Amino acid sequence: MINLGLQIYTVIDLLKTDDDIDKTIKKVKDIGYGFVQLCASLELVKKTAPICEKYELPIVGYLSDIDTLENNFDEVFDIAKKYGMKDLGVSSSVSGYEAALAYINRVNSFAKKARDAGFTFSYHNHSAEFIKTSSGQTVMELMLENFSEDVDFMPDTYWIQHGGYDVRRFIEQTKGRAKIIHLKDMIKTKEGHMYAEVGEGNLWFEEILKTAKESKVQYYTVEQDICQRNELESIEISYKNSKRMLGDIL
Repeated sequence: MINLGLQIYTVIDLLKTDDDIDKTIKKVKDIGYGFVQLCASLELVKKTAPICEKYELPIVGYLSDIDTLENNFDEVFDIAKKYGMKDLGVSSSVSGYEAALAYINRVNSFAKKARDAGFTFSYHNHSAEFIKTSSGQTVMELMLENFSEDVDFMPDTYWIQHGGYDVRRFIEQTKGRAKIIHLKDMIKTKEGHMYAEVGEGNLWFEEILKTAKESKVQYYTVEQDICQRNELESIEISYKNSKRMLGDIL
């Protein structure tokens, strides 16, 4: 089954007040998204999750950082169970061989705790993981070798491309360990790389989505870190384009 949802970070600037949160989540639902993934502070999660429940918009999981999860695991587990979240996840900007190994150990330890509590656990990449360390390996190579079986991957299409790696190859490498994927497009301008709505940039999404389907990805999650137009307009464009391309491979 293929599900198309939204990483809430895309509209985080619209979630300032309780009324803002209500209006924004309703719009996400009205556009047609089938789920959301929450992020940022626990305070924002506690405000947003009940509104998602109100509009019958499932929450696939919570993406945070290892410090937040380690320091608040009881509260995180309670909130996640209350709102039916399936996955807990982390991202980082870790670099360097020793730092990477230390971080991997922390993630492995917490991932086991999350699995024992009934959740899946995923690591979301940026592009720093594709820089070589003093060992000659990239941080991502170290992660692929040393993350325990308790750790899944959450490929981010933009950041894989930004890191100079092949998006489809990475999805294939993590087959069976990547249930959630972040769909994020990229354009090249005179100023450098910029984020774009899915299907409006240069990534070959038709083939990326085929590879994801073959690799048993379940949750296709639109995300755009910075929008060049109104965020709600951007997520509607991404939804329509993603829905069309996903429809072509069903």
